[in-house]
Amino acid sequence: MKIKNLQNILKISEDIFGVVINLSLYLTYRNKNAKNLKQRKMENLIKMKGLTAEILRGSYTSPINVMKDSKKVTIIDEALDGVFEADEEAPAVKIVRRVLCGNEYIHAEPIAEGSYSAGGSFIYTSDSRVRAISKYPIPLHDRDMSKELIKWSCLSRKLSGSDNGKG
Repeated sequence: MKIKNLQNILKISEDIFGVVINLSLYLTYRNKNAKNLKQRKMENLIKMKGLTAEILRGSYTSPINVMKDSKKVTIIDEALDGVFEADEEAPAVKIVRRVLCGNEYIHAEPIAEGSYSAGGSFIYTSDSRVRAISKYPIPLHDRDMSKELIKWSCLSRKLSGSDNGKG
């Protein structure tokens, strides 16, 4: 009787082990494909074509500004004929159009999904084709608010004393 129970337990263990192995292989495969998908998306973003523009900013740079290390951007918009490919030196930004207080408000932000706000920078080019979008320098919303929330969360913990010297 005990041997029969032991055999049943061993069989169940083998089944569970097989499920764990299969799950592990699946997760490895899924993570690898997710990385490949992210890489393909980045490659597609880099191949996007638009017009290059200079980033206008003061001497202040913030670590949460995504474009803090860039001097140029590539403007991607349906109103523009793309000429230049976006690259690491001139990353792609999209034009966002909204209506605020009854007026159209235009700004540029990185193509990558995120929650961005104005970071104190503007983009400008003398290329007359950009006048189809705006006659003035375009605000660049490159401040990553998810990083801002992390910063304030850490500060709040330190002020409340719940940080315990970590973070």
